[in-house]
Amino acid sequence: MDLVKRLKAAYDICCGSEKINENERNHIHFYLAIRSIVFKLTKGEAPDTAQMNAKLRTMINEALQSDGVEEIFKLGNEEGGEIDIFNDDYIAKIEMIKLPNTKIKLLQKLLSQAIGELKK
Repeated sequence: MDLVKRLKAAYDICCGSEKINENERNHIHFYLAIRSIVFKLTKGEAPDTAQMNAKLRTMINEALQSDGVEEIFKLGNEEGGEIDIFNDDYIAKIEMIKLPNTKIKLLQKLLSQAIGELKK
């Protein structure tokens, strides 16, 4: 926190200089942003490394918790027929899937299957 505070003071003095390239400016702004976030989260009192690591572990554990299982492989195969990915009913079923990455992966898989069928 102190080093970045000193960096900001030095940068404020020479920010108009042409000797500072864009890459260096990006690095400076990166460190200033991180300091700002840490400052806001800790109300100015810098946490020690152990506290930051514990908080990070907690955040990662919360982010990786599963909310349930979505069974997408049976989607559209209930009647055993062909899947028409452009059918309004099928699109409505896909819209019910909550996870956007799952939707994209499913649509990619179905499009590659449809393209494979057209190639045949």
